[in-house]
Amino acid sequence: MFGLPAPSPYDLNFSTFGFPVRVSWSFWLMAAVLGWGWSQSLDQLAMIWQADSPGAGMMLVIWMAAVFLTILVHELGHAVTWRRYGQESHIVLYHFGGMAVNDSFTSWDGARRRRTSAGEQLLVSAMGPAAQLGLAGLLFAIGLAIEMPMQLTVWLNSLGLNLPLGSAPSTIALYGLFDALIWTSVAWAILNLAPIFPLDGGQILLNALVMANVNRPRETACWASVIIGGLLGLLMLTYGQPMVGLMFLMLAVSNWQSLQQGGGLY
Repeated sequence: MFGLPAPSPYDLNFSTFGFPVRVSWSFWLMAAVLGWGWSQSLDQLAMIWQADSPGAGMMLVIWMAAVFLTILVHELGHAVTWRRYGQESHIVLYHFGGMAVNDSFTSWDGARRRRTSAGEQLLVSAMGPAAQLGLAGLLFAIGLAIEMPMQLTVWLNSLGLNLPLGSAPSTIALYGLFDALIWTSVAWAILNLAPIFPLDGGQILLNALVMANVNRPRETACWASVIIGGLLGLLMLTYGQPMVGLMFLMLAVSNWQSLQQGGGLY
């Protein structure tokens, strides 16, 4: 259900920091669908602020570029950590986000590399969301320094802080760039930390169970994924987030199917 799409002539292929990257055409479709409403609202906000706007179409391009950058940073967090442990990987961005694929044990050279321990694999899983949150923190600090209004500032002030709210910029494109980068970084990192297999949070849970010597850790992680995924899915649907809700429900079903098949559980 959540497998990687096959390579196609429409994919974008390049290399960054020595890691091969493939961007499926479906990634851009997913980004456009998620950002359509955002781009329309930002174009309207420009009218309220009396700021220059490049138009909803260009705002959508800004959103898609932000999604591309933040998810790439996320996957680089995994890939760089694997490299720290002597393993190489490649990155695929597709309609479910992205995946850093470990190339070890898929070739003669890879078979000679040592396997990562549960603790090391836990760190690999955690470094994806950590890289995104680090990017969000850096951008937030820059935004405060240049007095950029940000939704995160409003939210933090609601918790009792007294941060400057900034002032409306002369162009909505600059505000949109900060908003899209920070919002997608924080939201994607938090979503991936949900303890649902195979999200990063589920991988962290699995490896924590292995480290704790829990009997049949993968089966336990799958049961936790079924329960938490189902509850989060229903909660998101209740709060008017159908795409996120359906994704959590699909992950719950996928883990239920794994439990019924019994393959790979230990």
